[in-house]
Amino acid sequence: LNEESQNALLKTLEEPPPETLLILATGNPAALLPTTRSRCQLLPLLSNRCEYDFAGFGELVAALNKLVGEARGNLALAEAQAAAICRVAAGLNSAATARTAAEWEGRIQAAAQSGDAPTVKRVEAQATDAGYGAYMKERGMFLSAIHTFAAELFQLASGVPFGELANPELFPAGPPANVTPEFAAMVLKGADELLFTLRFNVNE
Repeated sequence: LNEESQNALLKTLEEPPPETLLILATGNPAALLPTTRSRCQLLPLLSNRCEYDFAGFGELVAALNKLVGEARGNLALAEAQAAAICRVAAGLNSAATARTAAEWEGRIQAAAQSGDAPTVKRVEAQATDAGYGAYMKERGMFLSAIHTFAAELFQLASGVPFGELANPELFPAGPPANVTPEFAAMVLKGADELLFTLRFNVNE
């Protein structure tokens, strides 16, 4: 559903016909408008587990947990965690580029030994493209991890047992204490707004 389709569907979601059950399925809940999500009951598919493997994942998880735990009401600590998240984001490109450069090193050397300048240029361009593709994949995982953390925090606050989370590794110390559904909803809304901004208003 694009934005126009979602807006057209809002009235139906709000007041469905009698004896009607509407099921919306998505692999990317952040792509849905907040007005669409607010009219739906979120049911995560537990088999739809995300595997996060990007540079700085542990640092991101630690910062997110501190933000919703220790940093509430502590602006200095919250700013420090925001800075940690920015460091992870800033390091994604260099980490992906370095990894793919190592993977392509042999091919580039083989092309150089051929002595054919167009081949060398083509292989170098392919290596650059591979590096950018790896970065975009890691950026997607980074954004997904933030959203999944916020969504699972909301699930925990709404009574979902910790053992039923699809990605419990996002909470290495267990469920955060004293998280109300209202606070978790605010975190989820903030994460949605952040991801929208990063996806559409920020240069890659």
